[in-house]
Amino acid sequence: MSRVLAIASGKGGAGKTSLAVNLAFALGWLGRRVCLLDADLGLSNVDILLGLSPALTLEQVLFEGASMEEAVMSVGPLVDVVSGSSGVARMAELTRPARARLAKEFAKLTAYDYILVDNSPGITRQVVSLCLGCDEIMVVVNPEPASITDAYALVKVLRENGLCKSPGLLFNRVRGETQATEVFARFKAACAKHLRLSCSYLGFVPFDQAMGAAAARQRPLLETNPASPASRALLKLAQTLERQNLRQGLEGQAEQFFERSMVRLLERPAPARAPAKAPDALLGHLDQAMVLVSGLAQSLPPKAFAERLAGLGRELALARELLGAGTAAAKPGPATVGQTPKVALFSSDQDLGEVLEEALRLSGMAVSRLKAGESMDAQVMVVATGGDERTLVHLLDNRPGDMPLVLVDATGRGAPQGLAGTAGTVLHHPLRLDELIAAVKRCCPRQPWTAPVRGE
Repeated sequence: MSRVLAIASGKGGAGKTSLAVNLAFALGWLGRRVCLLDADLGLSNVDILLGLSPALTLEQVLFEGASMEEAVMSVGPLVDVVSGSSGVARMAELTRPARARLAKEFAKLTAYDYILVDNSPGITRQVVSLCLGCDEIMVVVNPEPASITDAYALVKVLRENGLCKSPGLLFNRVRGETQATEVFARFKAACAKHLRLSCSYLGFVPFDQAMGAAAARQRPLLETNPASPASRALLKLAQTLERQNLRQGLEGQAEQFFERSMVRLLERPAPARAPAKAPDALLGHLDQAMVLVSGLAQSLPPKAFAERLAGLGRELALARELLGAGTAAAKPGPATVGQTPKVALFSSDQDLGEVLEEALRLSGMAVSRLKAGESMDAQVMVVATGGDERTLVHLLDNRPGDMPLVLVDATGRGAPQGLAGTAGTVLHHPLRLDELIAAVKRCCPRQPWTAPVRGE
């Protein structure tokens, strides 16, 4: 019985195909017969990594009547390859007789111990269908924030389309095991909390220049440098796969993989949703979101507007969970020259306040959220209008007289009448977060103060 393993990644550039190629050879070294099926839609490059010139590809098998035996190429001891093409995306158009013929063709792959299916990166309909057609899934993740959040998006979409058992996570190009296990712990916790899905740790492959050198020579790493750190990690990964069972309770037969993938394509899986953004790209994303929110505020009913803000807040919270960032942005002691600027922020809307707070934190500021009657320990006060006017006026009346104020009109409804003329800087609709950050930085004095609310 063949083990059919999908190899996927949420983001391009994670090294997924290089890992798929080298994993195939590592399994071959363990005495397993392996077929690597290149299903990367339109950008298949297994043949490039191995210096192949295939006469026939998966596209000819699918649509031109070629047999699977003619498309299979031997590339090493116990390792074969079926080169890919853009044809996989057209499988949903196949007639019933064509599907029956192809099921027989795929049945010819059942002599292999492993069938590795190298997917396109991303969360397209075809990727979802092919992954769910396999009985095991391996997700390749880099330690970069964008790769982590995009990998979570892939797992989330698979879950929404019926994934029930644990995908395996492999961390590529990491500094070492500590970094890999730390990222995995956050990823696993987020999947358990938000998706009610467990994940398995498959290990890591360290950053190794030998991997790039092997690719440049168009040969597998285990052939060019079998003693390199990455080679040893790949052999360990192959041994881990031998021990771990990532199956989803499905019979691991090649023709069943084809049939399941076909069914998923015909069902038209639930649409993929955009992944949460990572901190290094989050500020730009927040900026775009705030421009959108500012424009919607005047046209949407209050409930719909609140839902948009809440959705943005949830995305921010998830990004912080996955990446271990944001909430611990520092609560330093009294600020001095050259230290973290301290900002007191008030927003009657929790979700809007979350967006503003995250933007200020990402720019290196320490932010405290204000409530009426609280002491102010900050250098600058930022107030987002739109809440109860009496609370806002009370906060402004009780701030230190020389504390700079930035007034944010994020909704486009204008500042409440009682606040007119009180702010040193007013940011009007549509709000841009880079303008907010620049305004706060301009207002930061050379020395801080810690002043209680008057009347305490």
